[in-house]
Amino acid sequence: FILTPNGRDNIGDNRSTYMPKPALSGKVAMERFAFFGMLMGFALLQTEAMLDIELATLFWKRICDIELDETDLASIDESVMHRLNYIRHFVTEEEFDSLYLSYEANLSDESVVELVPEGSATDVKFSDRSRYCDLWLAARFAEGKRALEAVKCGMSRLVPSHRLLSLMSERELQRLVCGEADFDVAELRKHTTYGVSASPNDRHVMQLWQVLEAFSPEQRRLFLTFVWGRNRLPLTEREWGETRMKIHTLESRRADDQFPKSRTCFFSFEWPRYSSFEIAHGKLLYAISNCRSIDNDNTGEGRANRARWAVAPD
Repeated sequence: FILTPNGRDNIGDNRSTYMPKPALSGKVAMERFAFFGMLMGFALLQTEAMLDIELATLFWKRICDIELDETDLASIDESVMHRLNYIRHFVTEEEFDSLYLSYEANLSDESVVELVPEGSATDVKFSDRSRYCDLWLAARFAEGKRALEAVKCGMSRLVPSHRLLSLMSERELQRLVCGEADFDVAELRKHTTYGVSASPNDRHVMQLWQVLEAFSPEQRRLFLTFVWGRNRLPLTEREWGETRMKIHTLESRRADDQFPKSRTCFFSFEWPRYSSFEIAHGKLLYAISNCRSIDNDNTGEGRANRARWAVAPD
């Protein structure tokens, strides 16, 4: 398994999730994927057994044979999806000609595949740009197909996977196999520093920890995505390294009218001085539920990634 392109490029959602490496096709690799499928089947049969692995939603959808769309590619590769949208809807003919595109696509592991026979030697015409984008999407949705088939084969040795999976959503299957992703609030608190006008003993900072404790596991998961673009905390001190969440006070004369803000690339969080636990709880819940990629359009890193994909030739 490899980190999703979003994780590799540190942009967009699901930066801590993994997916099968597309280029793997050998017998040994397929046997390992089949064994992983058996582990998934075992987890489905034994409620006490869970797999501690964070796989992309796209992986679970493909296992359940759920139809994919452009949002699924964006969930693992925001830069490429932005590039394809630009080519399909916004590029001018003059700009398009300067891209010198051929019928090739980069997969999630940066390996290259041809989209049509002799695609590397076939130029894409401006009038065919939508077809080019469709072929690119199809190639990305089909990447790692043999690995997925091997996983399903392994599952079928323990459970009637075809009938079972047809009754499940991707989220239901993920929960049954991996459990509910959650984190220890005390662990996050231990790895937190304080910036502008904030200290660990401030009333509003203490209020934040109380809100997080009151959240459900799914809501805490959304909070972590909101502030860091990841779904889980590091497991060890070595993985934490120097990484820390940093809390700043969002100063305002009308704090109860403000929403918290985050900068996921910096693991930075701005928290107002709310007047009550109830208001703090409601404001944070609204923010994490409705602002899933809050800094994607505004950070220098996000702009740089999109600019690179929008104008750079293959």
